Amino acid sequence: MPKSLLRSRPSLRNSIIIGMLLVITLVSIGFTYAVRAAFDQLEYELLDQRLMAELAEFKEAYQYDPSISLVSWGGLKRYRLRPNTDDEVPADLRGLTPGTPAHVLLEGREHLAGAVTLGATRLFVALDIAAVPAIEASLLSRMGGFLLLGYALALLLGWITVSRVSRPLAELAAQVAQADPVQSRPPVPPSAAPREVSEIAEAFNLFMLRMRQFIERERAFTDDAGHELRTPLAVI
Repeated sequence: MPKSLLRSRPSLRNSIIIGMLLVITLVSIGFTYAVRAAFDQLEYELLDQRLMAELAEFKEAYQYDPSISLVSWGGLKRYRLRPNTDDEVPADLRGLTPGTPAHVLLEGREHLAGAVTLGATRLFVALDIAAVPAIEASLLSRMGGFLLLGYALALLLGWITVSRVSRPLAELAAQVAQADPVQSRPPVPPSAAPREVSEIAEAFNLFMLRMRQFIERERAFTDDAGHELRTPLAVI
């Protein structure tokens, strides 16, 4: 077969490496999606738990002291709405269903808010979560960096592994190209190659042995025929 045709065919090394790249890419995409989904779920659960805890604490403190301060701190805002009073409560909070967290905009920033009823009074707590997307993006970018590093390491290890696997095949091809069916020793000497490659070498050696036996029979037949032809000629 022409060497140009052989070169046009994809090599085993490249095929394995491309396959590994596809597998690694699919695994990375699936892992990233799973981590993102788990992060979002955990984020919402933690925020909801904190909001419910803040509401319970606010309700308990308000029951103990109705004149408790409504000072906001650390992204946490507290509001109360008493009947027949002019308590300042944002309109987006007034429509909240007690016990059900909801996302609202307060002062142009996203908050997770909840409400609880205490008699005729309604208490509200709002958590500033505007910075959460930035934190999430930072974590995802770090995770992406680790994934790229793992991708590069996997590619390097895959290249080394494929090279070690394909080297015996290349050596076998070189030995087969130099094999002489007339020589007495095995055309392909045994080596420390993997079992599969050794089996190919042994099968080729058996083929070459049969070829050598065939050539020897042909030589013997030619010698005998030549001897038979020379004898009558010598008598004449």
